Amino acid sequence: MGMQSYMATVFMGEREISGAFKSGDFRSSLNFARRELRGYVRLAESIYRHEVVFYYCRNLDAVTAPVLDFGILTETKDRESGLVESNFTVTATYTSEDFVSDTRAAFLAFATEDFGIDIANETAMLIDDQIASMPWYKRFEIWDCLESYDICGIATADQLIDAVRELTFVLAGEPIPDEAGKNHFFPAGLYATR
Repeated sequence: MGMQSYMATVFMGEREISGAFKSGDFRSSLNFARRELRGYVRLAESIYRHEVVFYYCRNLDAVTAPVLDFGILTETKDRESGLVESNFTVTATYTSEDFVSDTRAAFLAFATEDFGIDIANETAMLIDDQIASMPWYKRFEIWDCLESYDICGIATADQLIDAVRELTFVLAGEPIPDEAGKNHFFPAGLYATR
C-alpha cells in the first residue's frame, strides 16, 4: 500500500529550484501545494533579477532566458520499501516575456494609483516603442527601474513624464534637448544603450 503526497515546486530546465522535498516532510494536501505554488512567483522574480544583473554586468547581448515551470510534484511512497515514484505536472510556465509584461503591468498599476490612468498610459506609450527591439533582460531592467520611480525621487506626474522623455531621447541615441531639464532621476546605467 502506497502513500501519496503533493508539493508545489518549480523547475528551471531539469533543475529543481524550490527544494520542496529536501526535508523529507511529506504533505498530503493538494490544496496546500497549490497555495504554496503561488508563493514561488517571488522566488522566480528573484531568479530573473539575478539573471538581469549577471548578464547586464557582463555586457552579454545574446542571452537565452530560462523558462520556469511551476507545478505540482506528486510522489507516491511505498510504506514497506520506502521507494518513491515521482511525477511533475506543470500548471504554469513563465518565460522572459511573461516577466517583462508582468513588470510593465506593475509599473502601470503604481503610476495609475499615484497619478491616474492617463499619466500611466502616456508614460508607458513613450517608452514602449523605444524598447520593443531590445533583449528581454534590458526591457525587464528598464520596466523594473520605472516601477521603482518613487525610490528614484519622482514625486509628481510632471517629473515622471519628463524623466521618461529624457530616457526616450537617450535610448533613441539623440541628445537631450535643453528644455527637457536634464532631470536624470533614473540611474545612469538605465540610460546606457547596447
